[in-house]
Amino acid sequence: MKKYIDLEEMYSVLDARHNNPHNILGQHEFEGSFFINAYKPSASKVEIVNLKNNKIIPMDNINGTGFYSAKVGKNNIDYKLKIKESSGHVWELIDAYKFEPVLQNLDLYLFSEGTHYEIYKKLGAHKIIHQGVEGVHFAVWAPNANRVSVIGDFCGWDGRVYPMRNINHSGVYEVFIPGIEENNRYKFEIRTEDGRVI
Repeated sequence: MKKYIDLEEMYSVLDARHNNPHNILGQHEFEGSFFINAYKPSASKVEIVNLKNNKIIPMDNINGTGFYSAKVGKNNIDYKLKIKESSGHVWELIDAYKFEPVLQNLDLYLFSEGTHYEIYKKLGAHKIIHQGVEGVHFAVWAPNANRVSVIGDFCGWDGRVYPMRNINHSGVYEVFIPGIEENNRYKFEIRTEDGRVI
């Protein structure tokens, strides 16, 4: 497992400076096996629930950092995460890092051309159903950012919890977060190239 996890990449997630967290978080195949990674800094325990058979798979807390990982087998699985907070509270969520991008190449092409006349339907926050799951799609153009995260009541305003991916190095950042209700407050937290957080 240590070989599978690039520690430098992992620590860039821990330091909230990774601009493509989907590259390491979520489910990935490595040398014929599938692994799931999650970063839950406030958790004391994280488990994977296989939605096909309700089997529980414990996750290892790598170096005690709050970065959790587990090997799930030779095939990818549909799953959710079961999280035990240090307070003892236990809850489950669908992992935001298991989803494909919402924005497509055509959206990015038209946006870069300045001819995407309905970009307001794509950027900002929109409640949608994506890959059969209801949630909110967040997207923002931040071409000079080092990292962008969504923060809000749903994550304790912690920029480490929901970092967004820079799609194809376009400067457009996005993440789809399941389970968020309408009228939740949110902001985009941006880490600039010189390390300032705004």
